[in-house]
Amino acid sequence: MTVFEKAKEFSTRKEFIESREKAQKMEDARFLEMKEYILSDACADDLSRLESGDYFLDPPIFKQVPKNFRDRKRSVYYFTGSQSDLLKLLMFVLRDYEDHYSDRLYSFRSDRSGKDFLMTLRSGILNKYYILKTDVSNYVGSIVPEIILPVLKTRYFSEDPDFYSFLEWLLMRKKCIRNGEVIDHNPGGMGGVALSNFFMNVYLQEMDDNFENRSPLYFRYSDDILICAETLEQAEQFKKEFYEILNRLQLHVNDEKTMIIPPGAPVEILGMYSYEGKLGISQHSLRKIQRKIRRVGDRLMYRTRKKEITKEEAARSFIGYLNTYFFGLKGVNRLSWARWSFPVLTDPESLKTIDHYCQDTIRRILHGSCRRSRMKIPYSRLNELGYKSLLYVFHHPKMIEVIRENNLAEYEQWKKNHRVLQ
Repeated sequence: MTVFEKAKEFSTRKEFIESREKAQKMEDARFLEMKEYILSDACADDLSRLESGDYFLDPPIFKQVPKNFRDRKRSVYYFTGSQSDLLKLLMFVLRDYEDHYSDRLYSFRSDRSGKDFLMTLRSGILNKYYILKTDVSNYVGSIVPEIILPVLKTRYFSEDPDFYSFLEWLLMRKKCIRNGEVIDHNPGGMGGVALSNFFMNVYLQEMDDNFENRSPLYFRYSDDILICAETLEQAEQFKKEFYEILNRLQLHVNDEKTMIIPPGAPVEILGMYSYEGKLGISQHSLRKIQRKIRRVGDRLMYRTRKKEITKEEAARSFIGYLNTYFFGLKGVNRLSWARWSFPVLTDPESLKTIDHYCQDTIRRILHGSCRRSRMKIPYSRLNELGYKSLLYVFHHPKMIEVIRENNLAEYEQWKKNHRVLQ
């Protein structure tokens, strides 16, 4: 059965909607809009149009958004409305092709995730290997259509020419919409579009083929890669081969994140660090979280100085932001930061760093300054406003649902303030 034929089946579309409902990644109104379209005859008709070669999709919208609150920006592409829903449905159907992937690939799959790999690290398995750790600069934006298309045609869709032709058209169109105008632009793998996850899994398949059976332990999550070696000499050889493959794929390595790590040394991967079987939040992730927290706190303090909101309103809004960011919101995002991190975490000490930073920011908002006298504000006051520390929730995981349930009002207040701050 071809991809379009599978997608047109009502049972497939119903299964897709059920999976989205279970994941709770969308607000209610947007989910109902998607559900109405996907289960309608209009969706099946649109799939038939694509199958017949009537490629009616608009070019993707192109935006650049700040990366980690620095001057650097990353390119994001997206479709809107039913066109976005259609591509998400097709990505859902492409789960049937996961058996083409390497067993050591953990990104964007239904049968495994990065969390599964992190769980294996709790045994301390990395301690005995030299590790080549690396990632690729601007990976999805650097995907070359002329290189990935032959792979898609021969390894994936040799018996599905209609879907291959659609992907060829999508990748080779090289146009996008920016500021309301259609421009000539090569979006690479169209990072942000649902199908970009599939392209990222496929494009480095040569890397997977080369290392999964030769390395004693190989791991890839999109462009985050660990290649283990028995000896330093083997690690150096693997590094040489790694660069050769990247050159053939016209990709560039992130030199700052490429290193050979000796046995027993700490390793950072997927926002965590692994050391002697312990897993904790990595320093890089801690810095990213602190920057987000500081940015939001500073903006709310600015509003209090302008007397647009009171200090207590600002503190409650900030706590609503924290609770939504760390624990999610009931009915919207089931897989929150805490639900992803807590099950693999074995060293909760890193949570204290985040807790102290959050508490200090709340005290700064309530006090209106960074003076040391802010420390006189007791923890009980923060608790009254709805704050719950990560360390406390880590040891009392049932609190997550309580926080998600009670966070609705604070979340609405946060959204209101956030719109003003844009």
